[in-house]
Amino acid sequence: MGGYLIVARVADGAMGRVYEGRHPETRARVAIKVLHDRIARDHVAVERFKREFDVAREMNHPHIVKVLEFGETPDHSLFMTMEYLEGRELAKALAHKQPLAKPAIIRCVGQTALALDYAHSFGFIHRDLKPDNIFLCDTPAGVEVRILDFGSVKLQMETGPKLTALGTTLGSPYYMSPEQATGQSDVDQRSDVFALGAILWEMVTGRVAFEGPTVAAILKKILHDAPAPASSLNRDAPPALDDVIDKYVQGVPNGNRITLRMLADMTSGVASYTRSTKFTDVLFSRPETVFNPDELIDIGLANSPAFEPGARFDYSNTNTMLLGKVIEKVTNRPVAEVFEQQVFAPLGLTSTSWPSTTTTLPDPYAQGFTLQGDAASPDHPSNATNWNPSWGWTAGELISDMDDMLTYGRALGTGQGLLDAKTQAERLRSIPGAAGYGIAMGCVDGWVGHTGELPGYNTSVFYDTTSDTTVVIQANSDIASGSCPDSPTLTDNPEQSVCSSPATRVFVGLSTALGHPFSPPTQR
Repeated sequence: MGGYLIVARVADGAMGRVYEGRHPETRARVAIKVLHDRIARDHVAVERFKREFDVAREMNHPHIVKVLEFGETPDHSLFMTMEYLEGRELAKALAHKQPLAKPAIIRCVGQTALALDYAHSFGFIHRDLKPDNIFLCDTPAGVEVRILDFGSVKLQMETGPKLTALGTTLGSPYYMSPEQATGQSDVDQRSDVFALGAILWEMVTGRVAFEGPTVAAILKKILHDAPAPASSLNRDAPPALDDVIDKYVQGVPNGNRITLRMLADMTSGVASYTRSTKFTDVLFSRPETVFNPDELIDIGLANSPAFEPGARFDYSNTNTMLLGKVIEKVTNRPVAEVFEQQVFAPLGLTSTSWPSTTTTLPDPYAQGFTLQGDAASPDHPSNATNWNPSWGWTAGELISDMDDMLTYGRALGTGQGLLDAKTQAERLRSIPGAAGYGIAMGCVDGWVGHTGELPGYNTSVFYDTTSDTTVVIQANSDIASGSCPDSPTLTDNPEQSVCSSPATRVFVGLSTALGHPFSPPTQR
């Protein structure tokens, strides 16, 4: 056939049969694809077969199958010859319904994307990308991808005959784009990108992204539903902001709907343990108490949910403690070690430490005063310097000095030294409007940062995105002043002032002097 000897039958498909062929003189191996007789009687199928050859012949890319000849046998069977590939289709690798290894996923998707980008540069849209059409070749250099079957290809600005029969769609239903699912013929490169995304999801999870008992049910899901985050179905997948907390910590009310993003931006509906008398009664009467993060989380969860996930903002220390548990689960290390290796060391924060359950402060340090606790009164604040900090854990247990805080404040605002540009951009985009709270960071008119408070101490750390200026205020008091109906104040409190914590009040004055006034949310 075509000057080649038929050696073996390799595969059968819906359109045709593939044989292994050998050149009688050079012994070169080729694959010979022959249309089934019944298919050869369909003029549309014949045109697609011819188009598959014509399109592939125009392209020369290492990850697109190479075609050699097109011909007709004496009995009028149409065939094409192409390079002989040893390996298997991606569909066979996915047949076990198990996630693939991460290196294999990266290699396969990366090479497929390169091939699609090349095809798209010629104006070719594959339109039927699926695991059956991605071949994994075994080579000395490792697995190499070849994209097969360009018979359904669409050429942008196409002027030739349309090859889609009336009332049909091109593409395999599991991997169709929404445009294909509605029968649109004028699809573009995005249909191939959508299909590759669905294939990637399947490689990570071992399941198809859009399942259904019928084609109609599958297409309905493509049009109206989004698949669950892949990482929520694959316990070995890297953590993602849209993972649900159930993946890492069991027993959280609404945990199958609360994402890590909601915990970080304080919209989870998980109540803060700091508002429970079960916690405050112990802290205020016995401030030397060593708290375990698990017991604090349990106190918060006992009063949850406070509202539906994502419904509104409500700052909760329980959220931050749950994220600490996620860090330990993912890294299999104590969170203090993770902070040291991934935050302190990269930024050179040599004067920053995790006190754990000790009340010892590094010299020199200031005494801290508070009106919290059973022994405090407006004219006699309590000295909270040696209150045990364990109750703060990942919600605020760190000790640092001014120089380290200035370094951290700029890293917080820019991401430099901690996050790549894409991650930092996502963090900044998470802030709702000109003012609000995003992923573990607040913003007010270009000032991005955070405040912190433990009994006796109060801090503001903000970075001015308009002037590349970092401001840190550290106060050895957490006592609010001004017109504060809900916060305790000193006997000589200036009630005519706006209610504010010490660090925030100083920060407002300093930001005004810098020419970019900070307007904090109203405090009570």
